[in-house]
Amino acid sequence: MDQSQDTSNFEFKCNVKDSLCLARCVGVTDYYNLTEAFQSLINSPEIKSHFKLIIDLIEMDYHPSYDELMGIVDTLKLLKETFNEKVALVTRQNLNIIAKLITIYCELAGMKMKAFINIDDAKKWVTSSD
Repeated sequence: MDQSQDTSNFEFKCNVKDSLCLARCVGVTDYYNLTEAFQSLINSPEIKSHFKLIIDLIEMDYHPSYDELMGIVDTLKLLKETFNEKVALVTRQNLNIIAKLITIYCELAGMKMKAFINIDDAKKWVTSSD
């Protein structure tokens, strides 16, 4: 059974059968809306700790300041309590260095997280058994 939740520019869909959750942010957003979206994902009763997560930010229009970036990292670290499996962060090429920085901080906090610029590569990684 698939479950989903949508807001104006954020949605997530969980495929219970595959234990996979795809979160997607599109369009113009800001720090408040993005962190609020991540909080709704973290607090969702549909999410199970064995789910793998792909966060697709390819179509998101937002460039965080350094302070906002660190706040996003702090919010994403909360995912560790919800997701015990891999988390893939997918962005456009021009935001990939920011995504890599985010994943480094999250990995230091004990998360299994990696940055990608291709959704198919992200899906292969989160569903692999390594």
